[in-house]
Amino acid sequence: MRAEKFVEAKSIYEDLLKLDPKNPDYNYEMGLAIYEEGINKEKAAPYLESAIQNKRKVVVQI
Repeated sequence: MRAEKFVEAKSIYEDLLKLDPKNPDYNYEMGLAIYEEGINKEKAAPYLESAIQNKRKVVVQI
């Protein structure tokens, strides 16, 4: 059952990444789904690296 959830998540994030390939949230979640699925953990690295490289900067103005 758990593996099925990661397969479903990967499918969703594949579609989202087609719309916005540099989105750090989508890349992080895709990397996490691949890693947690446990089949090809090394395939998670490019997504996680992209998430780090494209992270959003939060600016708080007071």
